[in-house]
Amino acid sequence: MVRTVALLALCGAVVLSPSVVSADSVTGPVVVTWFFPDTSTVLATGSAAVGTTQSCANTTNTIPGICAALPPFVGTTFTVGVGTDSITTTIFSFGHFAPGAFNGFVFSDLTFASGNPLTGFILTNNTFAGFSASDVTFGPSSIAINLQGLPIDGAVELTLLTATPEPSSFALVGTGLLGVWSLLSIRLPRKRTS
Repeated sequence: MVRTVALLALCGAVVLSPSVVSADSVTGPVVVTWFFPDTSTVLATGSAAVGTTQSCANTTNTIPGICAALPPFVGTTFTVGVGTDSITTTIFSFGHFAPGAFNGFVFSDLTFASGNPLTGFILTNNTFAGFSASDVTFGPSSIAINLQGLPIDGAVELTLLTATPEPSSFALVGTGLLGVWSLLSIRLPRKRTS
């Protein structure tokens, strides 16, 4: 009985061992989709390679789907940067993003070097008046930036986070519980059956 309890404690400790949340490297291209007036209506879509900054600046068009959908304001500049562990969106123009349930960009098909899903983000830079972390939502392989109603003039940078189990914690907890289990098995008398 005691051995069973000790073995269950060992298994539970390994499962509940702490994880480290840290920036993780994005791998592969990322799909960038502009949704408006809600997340079921695609206004435009394109893709961005990791380690690049792509832009739509008047006649420059390196994100074809997104650039074609931007209004032809004089001076409109839109850039999307996908760093090794971050996403940056910059828009400079006149006016506001139209109000609606959602008017912004979803970065999807996010895969990470660790193989772990996206578990959070840090808002590392924000120059949009009225924008906050509550305007960002995420799932295991996507992150959405909702700019509805905000002035079209600013930048947002997000650092992407994943949870990675800490190997030293596994070793420490496992070794300690293995030691307790072996001490209990030596010191406790066994019932003998005749």
